[in-house]
Amino acid sequence: MIRKYHARCGAGEKIENHRFKVLPIAIMNIVGDISIPHGYIGIPWQAILKLYEPFTEYQILKNPYNANVKELIKKYMDISNNLTSSDLKRFLTLINEQPENVNPELVDELVRIAEDITKGKLILNKRDPVENRNSYIASYIRVDRDSLVIKLNPLDCPRLGGDFDGDTVALFPLFSKKANDEAREKMNPITSSTMWNDPAKSGKVLYDLKLDATAIIYTATKR
Repeated sequence: MIRKYHARCGAGEKIENHRFKVLPIAIMNIVGDISIPHGYIGIPWQAILKLYEPFTEYQILKNPYNANVKELIKKYMDISNNLTSSDLKRFLTLINEQPENVNPELVDELVRIAEDITKGKLILNKRDPVENRNSYIASYIRVDRDSLVIKLNPLDCPRLGGDFDGDTVALFPLFSKKANDEAREKMNPITSSTMWNDPAKSGKVLYDLKLDATAIIYTATKR
């Protein structure tokens, strides 16, 4: 379940010193998943729609291509009048509390919208509540249809200190193109070589296979 907070207010959505516009944050449990590419993060579809609520509202309420989705939501919510912004907010809260109650037809459409919203975008994530100069990672997003947790490649878990004993990560969505471009350049391990090394400890590599990651790979690949 998403716990909603607000990021610190600053002059803008600037990554280098961790100043953001007021943005929602989700804090969710993490698990390892070898099907997730390195530098990506798996996020449940219902969490994405809440995290990117302004984009979700546009897609559902204003994009004529999604008029059928609006009708499906009205039916789900038993609403006879026009679907309002307040109705949609209640719907997004409800589906994050009880995603299993959403019918498959509506899930298909909402997953499609979540994929459209996050295409090409990155999201900042960090181990909660740890915060240091190595805390934040920018990851590409995979929309997960049947999941209630965050999924990471085992190679990404040691950097976050994730050892699968109930660890959680905080998610910070980036809305502007400038913030996404900066995150891609400086904070994603696929495109930024500086993310691999610890700036505080010369020669220390932040991505290495610890016991938990090795055990997951062994279990998943043994015959």
